[in-house]
Amino acid sequence: MIVSPGKDVIISSIGWVDKGGLSIWQIGKKTAPFHMSLSDASFVGLREGSDGYFAACHHFEDCKALEITAHSFADPARILSKWTIAAARSSVEGNPLVWRHLDRFYVAHLSRGSLTGQFDYYLIHLNEFGDAELIELDWYDDSYDKMYQGIVSVCRIPDSENLIFSVQRDSEPVIYDPTARIAVGKIRLSGNYGNPKLHFRTSANELWAIDYDTLLRIETGSWTIEKSIRLQGDKQDGYQQFVGDFWFHDDDALCSVARPYSGDVVTLDMESFQVIGSTAFPEQPLKVAVIERMVFVRDWKTGQWFKNSLNLEPV
Repeated sequence: MIVSPGKDVIISSIGWVDKGGLSIWQIGKKTAPFHMSLSDASFVGLREGSDGYFAACHHFEDCKALEITAHSFADPARILSKWTIAAARSSVEGNPLVWRHLDRFYVAHLSRGSLTGQFDYYLIHLNEFGDAELIELDWYDDSYDKMYQGIVSVCRIPDSENLIFSVQRDSEPVIYDPTARIAVGKIRLSGNYGNPKLHFRTSANELWAIDYDTLLRIETGSWTIEKSIRLQGDKQDGYQQFVGDFWFHDDDALCSVARPYSGDVVTLDMESFQVIGSTAFPEQPLKVAVIERMVFVRDWKTGQWFKNSLNLEPV
């Protein structure tokens, strides 16, 4: 989920529910959540920018093209600018200045131009000259099972030119130098082969990650694990149960994690990693945001929204 600077709009996208659209809750207007269609994409990824802007990355089933649209929280339905990117061409429409507020690096699974039926993952670089560059990723080779291990996400390392890639069913995100176009290292997580969710803490030199069922705090630079906690137990048949997304509170002291199999959101002290509360929900929360001690979630399977007051009673 992403939240507006004024904390009055929450925007979410769950691919199997929302497809090429967004689910929006304008909590400042005290209205019900609603769905807004943007395209006929299979799913949309969200990327929060600065100054009240965000990007929506539209992934299509045929993988022939990628669309990235720019929006503002003030008017989410309006497309301020749009990139259309394919293996052999790219174009941009609308106001190009809006991209100053948005990320320039994305990742997409695209057709290799004229080689019918062949696809690969590319790093997409939107440059200031109105061109989109597709960069082949040499590190993503046959050491990965490409039927099951797609690239999940890419993000920039703060105060660095380097990027980090997360790979499906893998516990070693890849550090990448986009200038030299080489992988320069890997970060070892908990070894649970999840689909790592990565987020940098802006007030500290920390990378936080979910590796399937485990939350980790990692020191940037050395990339050593400072703290970790397993938040979900095994099923009776021995299979692991994953956790959902996590959210840093405004006070920068607490972190909340959605647990679909437990039907709750647990809250931890960010320093000690002690669980200090559990907020219950009627279904299986996957997405989470916390605004002024109110917890907002979306259900894993249906996408239904729920809210509940944050519970910090001992667990």
